[in-house]
Order: sequence, then C-alpha cells, then structure tokens
Amino acid sequence: MSLLKDDPRVQIVFTHNEREPAILSSGVGEFLASLDAKVISWEQAVETRFDLAIAASENDELHRVKAPVLLVPHGIGHQKHYPHQTVISGLNPARLVRDGQVVPSRIGLSHSNQLRYIRQHSPQAEPHAVVVGDPCHDRMLASLNRAARYRRLLDVRDRKHVVLASTWGPDSLLGTDPGLPARLLTELPVDEYKFSLIVHPGAWAAHSPWQIRAWLSRALRAGLAVIPPQRGWQAAVVSADCLISDGGSIALYAAAAKIPVLIGSREPATVVPDSPLAELLARAPRLDQERDLREQVDQACTAGPLTEIAARAVEFSGKCAELLRPVLYELMRLAEPDTRAVFLPVPDPVPDVTEPATFSVEVRRHADHLVVSRFPTEQAGRSGSPTAMSSPTKNCPLWTSSKVRPWSTASSPARTPISTAGQGK
Repeated sequence: MSLLKDDPRVQIVFTHNEREPAILSSGVGEFLASLDAKVISWEQAVETRFDLAIAASENDELHRVKAPVLLVPHGIGHQKHYPHQTVISGLNPARLVRDGQVVPSRIGLSHSNQLRYIRQHSPQAEPHAVVVGDPCHDRMLASLNRAARYRRLLDVRDRKHVVLASTWGPDSLLGTDPGLPARLLTELPVDEYKFSLIVHPGAWAAHSPWQIRAWLSRALRAGLAVIPPQRGWQAAVVSADCLISDGGSIALYAAAAKIPVLIGSREPATVVPDSPLAELLARAPRLDQERDLREQVDQACTAGPLTEIAARAVEFSGKCAELLRPVLYELMRLAEPDTRAVFLPVPDPVPDVTEPATFSVEVRRHADHLVVSRFPTEQAGRSGSPTAMSSPTKNCPLWTSSKVRPWSTASSPARTPISTAGQGK
C-alpha cells in the first residue's frame, strides 16, 4: 500500500468477510480499526466497482470482486502444500480458475522458479503471472542500516540477540518444544544473551493473546521479549545475531537478511520438495536437546548465513518496488507517478517485555579474576510468592492444528482483499 499512499488520485479502502470468518482471522477487524482507515463490509465491497483489488489469499471469493485482482503471496513465495494435499498454498487451481475463467488479473510471484507450479497445475493462469520479488524482503533490506537502532529499542546492549520464531501447528518451534523459551532464558546468563520471540499471527488469532501469554508466563517472567503480531517482527529479525526457527517463512527472510539460522523444530510434511525452504531445512544446523544449549547458540551466532538458498526464494532483490508499482498502475489504468518507487524501512519494534525480578548467581574463578553470571529464577521461600511453573506439555492444544483450518491465512490482511478506487467508476 505504501506504493499508492501519496497519490491523491487513489482512495484506498479495506474489507474482510465478517460473516464467514476463518479461525485464524480473529483480530482482523480490530487491526483494521487501528489503522484509522476506511473499512467497508464484504457485502458492500462485492457490490461496488473498484479499479483494483489486492488479495494475499486465493481462498476468499475473489471471483465476486468487481475489479482487476492482484494476488500476492502471504509469505516468502510459495513454499508449502496445504496439509494432507498436493495443492501448493496460494496457488489452488480451483481458486485461480473458476468457470473456465482465470480469477486474478495478475499473480505476483517472488521468483521465476515458481512459474513451474502454475504451469503444471494451472496452465491457463500462467500468462497472468508476473515476477515482482518480495516487498517484505526489500523493506528488511532497506532496514539493515537501522539494526543498531532496533537493538537499542529492544534493549540488547552488548549482548547476543537470539530471536525465536514460531509459526503455527504441531510442527512449529513451540509445537515441537513449548518449553524452549523458558529453558533458554534460565540456562543462559541474562547479561550475555537477549531473547525475543515472534509468534505467527495465526497462533495469536486461534488461541487469543491472553492464552499465549499465559502459556509463555514462565519465560515472560524470565525476561522474554515478545514481539506483537501487528508490527516489529522484521525489525527483530534484522537486529538478531541468530534466529532459532522452524519451517515458517521467517527462516527464509532471515537467511535473505544474512542472519544465521538454527532449526529447532520437526520438519513439516507440508514443505514443497526441492523448494528453497526444503533446502534451508536440510542444510541449516539443528538444535539438539541433548547438547548444551549455550554452545549451540554460540555456534549458530558465528555461523555464516545461507544467503544463496534465499536467493532461490526471492528474485530481483531490492527492486520489488520498481517492478510492482507499474503492475498496480497498469491494472488501474492510471499513469504511473514520476517519483521513484521505493520501500521504506520497517517500523520500530515495540516489544512486550517484563524485566525479571529475581536471579540466581553463579561465581566462577578464572585465573586472577572472578566471573559473575546471573540467571533469571522464580521467587521462592515466601508465602504467596510464585513458584516454578511446568512448561506446557506437547499434548496440550498450544500451537496445534486440531482446531485450526490449515488453509486459512493469519496475517492481518489475509482474508482482506484490499480495494482501491482510483477513477471513481
């Protein structure tokens, strides 16, 4: 939307289907309201003629929209199948083509190697595909020189910043090991390591912010910085010394930003074989619960990034704005502005963090000096004081997909075709 913001010829409105909400769509209305933008009902949206509609999911009734539709991925390209299917997420043939007609006017791809998926499963839609790169990746590139600022806002100081990223479902980082954040924070010294956590918006939507914070309460009391789903995850990744992740898109985004990646989850069965994500999961080091956590984190922070893999996921790195904006204006039948098309840096992170109240202290002698290390710990010994909580078990509903429709997307505009009315038709 930033490519259209300052054009007085373009009015932008938002919509989402409140009457048929997906499980992962909880919070979309509140997020749109927080933008102070114009939001219209789905019924009004499909009855009104617009000049352009932008959608991040093909699972909505896009065939009902009276506008040229630009369909874009809601992750870094197309790396996953829908669970228990061979259909590639974001490229469902039954949704791309309806009644013999291709629904999207343009299908934005992050890399030309994704054309083979359309060619194989929806050949009729191939002429509608256009490779534009990835706007999220380019915004992160534009933010690399702000890493020091982001680290300051996250209170990293001179510590190693370790970012944990968990998608949703049983094969996510937290689905695989719900107690990992608390163990990292209590086993590694607080004056040498800073830990931040990014949780997929789908988990927030399916379980509620209250429940997620409750499940993470032990880690939160130990000082874990939780990045809210609305903003800040890109800045957290850019400022990281390493990322502990799973098979979600953030692992590829981190690799593309030259951040070392350590995989801490099972490999999901939904990953497309021979995709960049599959290669990353195969080549990145894996967290071993039987080995010392600190040693593995230190090794990951000094390892080289797997940027050559990410290059297979995003083409035309740094040029997305100049490739994407002409597509938008062509579909609206408007002359493109004379100004240069650029993506701005990502916004500052605003973490949810509580400083630990109590510590255990370890003193070690090294030659002629002493080394003092502090570790967050639970209060004990007083009536009414909190005691150590057990981590959620792997059998609890945390991060699982039993109540989550795997074909639903969870980022804020996921079920939100974003419509712009440019010429008052």
